Amino acid sequence: MTHEQRWMMMWQMYMDFLHDNKRRPSKYYPEERDLVNWAKHNRKLVNKGELKECRRSRFDELVAEAEKYQRVNQHQYVNGESTHKEASPPLPLS
Repeated sequence: MTHEQRWMMMWQMYMDFLHDNKRRPSKYYPEERDLVNWAKHNRKLVNKGELKECRRSRFDELVAEAEKYQRVNQHQYVNGESTHKEASPPLPLS
């Protein structure tokens, strides 16, 4: 497998993760760390200006998609979707 094929495979895995789970990968789950580290490495390359131009446009697309799933807090995303279930009303005291 070439570096380009590996990069595209990781890009596709990240995009699939976003669409399937409706959230970004978390560094706290060992099975998701590869995706987190891959994205972090590519962000560093972008900041240094070292990411290849053909990969840069794909990575920018991925970042734009990931922005949709940015959390405001542990229960709500930026786009307003909530992951927190409403609590049932308290029972009346008798």
